[in-house]
This record gives sequence, structure tokens and C-alpha cells, in this order.
Amino acid sequence: MPAQLRQCLQQLPGWNFADLSETELHSLRLLLLQVPDDQLFESQQITEMWANMPYWAFAWAGGRALAQWLLANPQAVSGKRVLDVGCGSGIAGIAAARAGATVWGMDIDLLALQASQYNAALNGVDWRPWQGQDWSEIDLFLGSDLLYDPDCRPLLAELCRQIPAGLLAEPISASGYRQAAIGDAKVLATFASSTLPVIGDFDESVTIEIVAVADHP
Repeated sequence: MPAQLRQCLQQLPGWNFADLSETELHSLRLLLLQVPDDQLFESQQITEMWANMPYWAFAWAGGRALAQWLLANPQAVSGKRVLDVGCGSGIAGIAAARAGATVWGMDIDLLALQASQYNAALNGVDWRPWQGQDWSEIDLFLGSDLLYDPDCRPLLAELCRQIPAGLLAEPISASGYRQAAIGDAKVLATFASSTLPVIGDFDESVTIEIVAVADHP
């Protein structure tokens, strides 16, 4: 699978220079984007990169913070049926599985599902793509780095109505979007986090809030 993911990555417009490598992060192993340190980008290439972003090949700031919190607080998900929404690399869901949860993931990018399955195997945990329609099969959802996309906000509102509990990890600057989408939420922790790998301003350090929504204690 790494060879297939690598080939798909390099076929994306603007990303032909990139590679993938296994990286250890927060005691987890993930297949992440690898970029030469001396790589320079022209403006047209940057435009292409943003238009064809392989979100699954990054460990985004919110996902990193949520994974750290879950590994430090396994009781929050242990024994529960968990859905990782917009799973990307799978970092948050894999941390939940490590903490004792049964985990499914969903993402609009099929490559994210493949990457998450591979990363789960790297960490020796079970992770499955969500193929169900019945939200009652889920006890708790995870979401991170989603509120920047307006299209995700109605989905989050729907999840809050249909699933008993949820955990979100989003930049504190997105708290207004969160309030508009889902209303009040309890802040459980804050983390100074950043996106990896480092590519220009992608690695900008941000303050992430871990919040509980619905009836999560």
C-alpha cells in the first residue's frame, strides 16, 4: 500500500516532488509526507498544491492535539464505539483505538481511508472505514481541523444531534464557527500544536482547544 499511496501522491498536480516516510509521533507511527529541506516553491506550484492538498499525508495540528489528549485520557473512549470524522491520516482514531475504543473512520477522500488503514496496521490496532448509515451504532465521534471548511459545519451539527457524545479539536480562533455550528461546548484542555511536516506556513503554531460536545462528561 505505501507504494500505491506514494504513486497517487506524486500524481497530484503540484506534488510530484513529494515522498512518504514512516514517522513516529506521540508514540504512534504514521506514514506522512516527506519534503526535501531545500525544496523551493513557485507561486503557481503553491496554488496547485493548495488546490490538490493530500490532507491524509499530514499530521494536522488539531489531530495531533486530540491524539495526545486521548492517549493521556484513555478512559474517555475505552470500550466505546467511536467514529473519526474527516479522519485524514487516522491519527486521532488510531489513538482512540490504542486507548481501547472500537474505531471506524470516514473521509471524502478514499486515499485517506487507505492511509488510515495502513497507519492503523503500523500501530497494531483495528480501524475500519465507516460504511453504515445508522448513527445509533456510534457512542462518540471525533473531529479535528474541520471547522475551517464551511461544508463540514452542517455535518457536525447533524452528528451532535444524532450521536450521544463527541470530542472536537480545533484552533481557538475557530471557536466562533464552533459556537455557530453546534452551540456551547465544554473545553477540556488546550494544546500548543502545529502541523507536520513543516512546509512553509503549514507548520504555523496554533492553540488548539479540546472540547466535549453533546452529553460527553
